Parts: sequence; structure tokens; C-alpha cells
Amino acid sequence: MKGSILAAILFLAAHIPIFADETHDQSAFRLAADAFAIPYLIETEENMAGVSLNGSVFFGWGSKAFVIGGEVWEHYLSLNAGSDPLHYNGAWNILRATATLRLAPLDWLSFKLGLGGAWFRSAFSSDEVGTISREGAGISAIAEVSCTLIPSLLTLSLRNRFDLVFLADGAAPFYYGGLNASFYPGADWIALYVEAGLQTFIQQGSPREHDEVMFVLSAGVKIDIAFSAAPVNAVEKQLQELKTGGTGKTVSFETIIFYPDSPVLKPESFPVMDQIALILKERKTITVEIRGHTNDLGDAKDEFDLSLKRAETVREYLIRKGIALARMKCAGLGSEFSKNLAITEANRKVEFRIMSE
Repeated sequence: MKGSILAAILFLAAHIPIFADETHDQSAFRLAADAFAIPYLIETEENMAGVSLNGSVFFGWGSKAFVIGGEVWEHYLSLNAGSDPLHYNGAWNILRATATLRLAPLDWLSFKLGLGGAWFRSAFSSDEVGTISREGAGISAIAEVSCTLIPSLLTLSLRNRFDLVFLADGAAPFYYGGLNASFYPGADWIALYVEAGLQTFIQQGSPREHDEVMFVLSAGVKIDIAFSAAPVNAVEKQLQELKTGGTGKTVSFETIIFYPDSPVLKPESFPVMDQIALILKERKTITVEIRGHTNDLGDAKDEFDLSLKRAETVREYLIRKGIALARMKCAGLGSEFSKNLAITEANRKVEFRIMSE
């Protein structure tokens, strides 16, 4: 068994893409939400059936590499179990609030750690024992690790939640751990996922003791957004230059950024792109050349090809916003104008040169 686990770890390590260690996003307010459901339909001695609904909200401040904040997670379980005369039904609720730290030392690897409090309440009833209610508070801990296997497409995460709730008749542990596969349907800020995991039951929180660990499957959706990744004044200045500049004017937008070694735009680029589209609609007669740039990391030809693809990505976005193709040319400049040959997101920028008015 240990050999199989080690082989699986080595296989994953060998297939995880390693990216250059680039400067991460600038500091920004970050908001993430997660919701998933777990159905229960299990033919055991107690014939349990029910559903668990889960939702969490994370908020914090920091860069992609380091975010500190808080998380609130709601876990609701409705359950029917047993058979006459021992049949019972009811629900429990766990509300957690934790101080949370998110770390991303590499583009493909991130961690989340949290510690805080939990509040638990349950109510189960049966003809045999009537209604039994439990209520208590305790501690809650979070530990997660995530690996990006395919950028902008697939991420695997190992998620762990642990609670220790203190009830009138003793301490009750609760554990949930799952392997999560997240898929990104064309946007990096939203993911659909499936998750396979193990869950225990709070033993003193129901009319009968539950010592077993249960295998569960779930499906859900999560959203992760960063706001204001660049100083507003700098963005406004760049937009104003594009709005008033004459023929030959070149405006550099360092807030239009891409994933490493990829022509895929990062979500925080969309607001400024929308503003550029509005300006081009107002200035109906101007034509522009969109110039893509890259870092100085590899083969010059590959960098020129990538920079051209990035310019074309920007053009396609603007076409979808209603700007005519004939008004926009594309050029790839590679890493020719990289700043001090540094490995920074500022080098993965886009420029607009006004060609005619």
C-alpha cells in the first residue's frame, strides 16, 4: 500500500508542469466562494439517506503568493437513518469561522491553512427516544494543498477540515477530507469540480453513535476573484492617453497581463480591456496596432510567437466587444523591450500604438 502511494506521488510530481518563478500579482482584495452538495444513499445496517449542503466565503488582502484573511464555512446535513422501530431523522448544522492564510510559493502550487472556532447544533427525532438536541462550540482547522496540472484547465486539491466540538456529554470530533478535481470552463475565476472524500459523524450529536468513516462523492462550483490589482491612478492615466493621443502615440498597459508561457489573459485584465473597448467605440476613426511582449526566458523565436499570440488574444477580446477587425493590427515584439531583462508580469504587457485618426 505504501509503495502504491509513493508511486502515485512520484507520477504526479513527474507530470506537474514547472513554470518560471515569476513575480506574483500585486496586492489586491481577494474574494472566493465555494458551494457543494454531498448526497447520501447508503445501504448499511442503518440505511442512511440524506444530503449535505456546504458553502464557504473567503476574503482577504495580499498578492497571489501571500494572502491573509478569514473564511466562513457553513455545513448543513439532513439525514434519515435506521428502520422501524429505530428509525430517526433530523439535521445538524456546523458554522465555522477561521483566520486563514493562503500561500502560493510557485505558480502551480498553493496552500491554505486556517484556525478558528466552530458552532454545532443538531436535532434528531424517533418514535423510540423522541427528540434529541445537541448544541456546542469548539475549534476548527483547515489544511489544503493544490497543484495546477494544466494551466487554466485542471487543478487537483487535497482538502481537509477538522472540528472538535464540546457538547454537554463530551467532546465530539468531526473530520472531512477530499481529493478535488477542478475544471475551468473558459474563465480562470470560476471552476466546476468533483470531489471524493471521507467523512466522520459527530458521535454525540445524534441519537445513536456513528463510529464509521464514510466515503462520499460531491460536486460543486467555486469562484475566486481579485479586485484592483494595480493602482487606479496609473490605469486612469493610461486610458486617458489612449483617449486623447494622436497618431504615433504608444500607450503601454501593464495591467493587461497573461499567465506564464501562455496567451491566456488573467481575469484581472478584463476591466481595463472593457474600458479600452469603450474608448475605441468613442474614437470611431482611429486604427491601432496591438503589440504583445514577453519575458526574456527562452528561445527568441518562441518568445516572438508567444507575444504575437498575446496581441491576437487581446484583439479577439475587443472584437467580441464590438470593435471592427479592420481597425486593429497585431505585432509580436517578444522580449526585445523587457525591463532590465527582469522576470516580471510587467514584461507580459500589451501596448496600443495609434496608427491613424
